[in-house]
Amino acid sequence: MTGSNNWNASNVWIDSASRLHLKVSRSTTTGQWSSSEVFSDADLMYGTYKWRIQGRIDQLDPNIVLGLYSFGGPSGSNEIDIEVAAWGEKVPKPYNIHYTTYPGHLNGTKRNLKASDSILQALKLPTGTRGHQAKSSLEVNMGFMIHRPPKGSSPMRHQEHLLKTCPKTSIRVHMNLWLWGGHAPMNGKEVEIIIKEFSCTQQ
Repeated sequence: MTGSNNWNASNVWIDSASRLHLKVSRSTTTGQWSSSEVFSDADLMYGTYKWRIQGRIDQLDPNIVLGLYSFGGPSGSNEIDIEVAAWGEKVPKPYNIHYTTYPGHLNGTKRNLKASDSILQALKLPTGTRGHQAKSSLEVNMGFMIHRPPKGSSPMRHQEHLLKTCPKTSIRVHMNLWLWGGHAPMNGKEVEIIIKEFSCTQQ
């Protein structure tokens, strides 16, 4: 569904504190909405990938998707996703974080995991809290994969993610903020997310 988005390089920038900003914006001249994405130049492999995020990702508009993922391709294979999204659904659900793995070959079994209530609660910070932040990471090993939700929730280790279903090629890391189906935010507001930190520790 990202193919129906308009991507604008001006929606991505690094501030004076070396923080990465991703934005979904609306043109004041054409009224057109545009999304943002960055990806690594380097190809990476097994290791631990960590993000530190600033922004109320538990309160994103139903048409906004935040993607933090690795992708080696071709499409439908060699991919591990962390996505924060409601997929255009107006009725809130008790979770908004989704984990997906695509195997190292086409036509394999895609694995989906929806985050538990405990993860969502870890993201629901008091309204008066300054500098809303959340952490998320994924760890890709030779035998299995671990998703590490924000502090206060237990890691989810899945033995079904054995070597045969784990990506097997080098990958690039992608970070994007985009519109589900290319639809404008339901509330009509622009959205900005700050990636305060990203790190990758290779095995």
